[in-house]
Amino acid sequence: MKIFKRINLIIDMIIIFCYMLLVFVSSFSATTFMVKWPVSIYAFKIWLIRICMFLAIYKIVLWFDTEKKKCIVAIAVFVIAIAAYSSGFIDYSALAILSIMFLNIDFEKIVKSYFVTIITFFIITVILSQINIIKNIIEVVPGREEKSYFIGFVGHNEGMILYLFAMLSLIYLTRESNLREIIWIGSGIVLFILWTITRSNASLIIGVIVITLLFYNYYFKKIETKSLKVLHEKVCKIIIALPIISVFLTTVGVLFYNKYQRTILDNTMISRYYLLDIALEKAGVRLPYITLGADEYDASVSFNWLLGTGEYEFYAGDILYGNLLLKGGLLLLLSYVFLHVYVLYELNKTKQYVLFLIYAAIVVFGNVESSALAIQYSIFEIFYFSNLVIGKRNRKGVRHKASPIYAGTLGFNK
Repeated sequence: MKIFKRINLIIDMIIIFCYMLLVFVSSFSATTFMVKWPVSIYAFKIWLIRICMFLAIYKIVLWFDTEKKKCIVAIAVFVIAIAAYSSGFIDYSALAILSIMFLNIDFEKIVKSYFVTIITFFIITVILSQINIIKNIIEVVPGREEKSYFIGFVGHNEGMILYLFAMLSLIYLTRESNLREIIWIGSGIVLFILWTITRSNASLIIGVIVITLLFYNYYFKKIETKSLKVLHEKVCKIIIALPIISVFLTTVGVLFYNKYQRTILDNTMISRYYLLDIALEKAGVRLPYITLGADEYDASVSFNWLLGTGEYEFYAGDILYGNLLLKGGLLLLLSYVFLHVYVLYELNKTKQYVLFLIYAAIVVFGNVESSALAIQYSIFEIFYFSNLVIGKRNRKGVRHKASPIYAGTLGFNK
């Protein structure tokens, strides 16, 4: 028995290492490393995902006798993931495979490894850019020059988003939102802005982090009285419904932009609805009011509402919900909404408020960025089969573990 326990421990260490390596490689794929080694990095990423597939199968076989119900769901998810992988949904299928691979592994260990990986990645990227191994792209914007080690339409946003998820990981690990953490996180954001000389999306990212911190610190710790408990229940219901609300807002935003051109709402979203509007019309969606000229789209193209186009659309990339609809149709979009509503419900039910608020913040973040489903930002999309560790740290910094966290099939406390 001891030998088997040691083997399983080694396998779990290999699994976490593979995830760290995959996050590292995926982060590199969004930087100027891709300018120098585009084929090698992508090929290595694909091979890592394939290795993860075998590790996921191993975890299902290992736990099938003791966690039969959970493993049956994992098998169903794995089959869907393989089908998605074959259809070109590489990152989406990888998320499902990773969640299975982490079956019955403490989620806190995974988050720690993710945080270390991202911080290490930032340090290596900055050092290599200073010794001219990778390029530092400078984008000239009216009034300033913006530096970026990340490629893409607005490359520095990728770095800011990566920093956001690293800080959300830190919030989850500490479970406490005190002044020291706020100073550390705020200082990092300020340094990032000063280093890259950028202002794009900085206020949004700062807002997501600060609201998550403050909301938890000043509200969820004060729900002992009956009056606050009633308010708490109502607020939580709204938060649980955020995926549905987000889809509704995206729909309204696209229709309003299409009819009235620039609206107040659209100005605050930096023309994201306009870009999504273009993407929908190019894909064959017939909106009530056409903003593009008749020669800008092919009238013979019809949109497959059930399965989508199966391809990434650049113009829809900024809004997650529009991107899901275009790439995977209503099947993918509704699956995302159902999963996230269910997970928010379970997290609230089990009083795991830190993860509940972080998860909700990422759902809201999907209204302006679709990056949450990329592998390098995937840390809070892969805990569904893992064990969540709850409780506060004692004076020695040790956190009490709950019993394995199950609610039917996913990894939640009863």
